[in-house]
Amino acid sequence: MDIERRINDPGATEDYWQDDVFAKYPWIISQVFATPCALIKSKAYVGGTTVDGNGASFVDFLYRSELTRDVLLIEIKKPITNLLSHEGYRSNSYRISTELSGALSQVLSYRQTLMIESRDIVSKSGFRFDVISPKCAIIIGNANELMDDDGVLNPAKRDTFENFRSCLNGVMVLTYDELLQKVKNLVSILKTPSSETKDVQAEKEDQETDDFDYFEDIPF
Repeated sequence: MDIERRINDPGATEDYWQDDVFAKYPWIISQVFATPCALIKSKAYVGGTTVDGNGASFVDFLYRSELTRDVLLIEIKKPITNLLSHEGYRSNSYRISTELSGALSQVLSYRQTLMIESRDIVSKSGFRFDVISPKCAIIIGNANELMDDDGVLNPAKRDTFENFRSCLNGVMVLTYDELLQKVKNLVSILKTPSSETKDVQAEKEDQETDDFDYFEDIPF
């Protein structure tokens, strides 16, 4: 499926984004963080089970830093999820949507239970990772929501959203179109040959090859 096209598709469920996109292409989410990381598990158990077996918590994706082995928790919502309420709070500000505030509360709860029960979870998981100071990320919504109907950026909407996410401690909020642009920028860099390799590439353009093309597997 074309990710870029389905960003605005109301029929694309959260399961589609989780199972058919991010679980299938785990390197996409790795672009969220500044440090190299690898997927541990999607729909990962992070604790919370009571003695009667209820209350188990499952984060959408659990990643691990490849250098420090500290865990990274990622919660996703759909691209069409609201970032802000439809009505302004005051003349120069908006309310954060219940979906975004709920996602924040959810991922913080996951982080807390994981840290409390980390020793037992790590020992039983079969995966090698540590729980030191977990970072979290929420992938939600579309930055186009910050525009007015005429396509012009609304300063009050922009300021509300940027002020909200910039003050979060240990939690990154990223929209789908921002993530897509990060990935497209990376792909563009990888596809652009350096001056030292341009002549070599030109010589190979007329040669037939059966080699695997990595970029054919990029879902947009």
